Amino acid sequence: MFKNPDFSSLGLGTQSPTSRDAWLAELQKETGKSFEDLYNTTME
Repeated sequence: MFKNPDFSSLGLGTQSPTSRDAWLAELQKETGKSFEDLYNTTME
């Protein structure tokens, strides 16, 4: 029988606060694409 996983003990680690600009720069560095290239969606 299927049993739902227990996520209550899953650690999320620690993250230091960062600015949006720093986050966007890290995203571009890791993916090679800008936020707009990755997440801008159109009806086309």
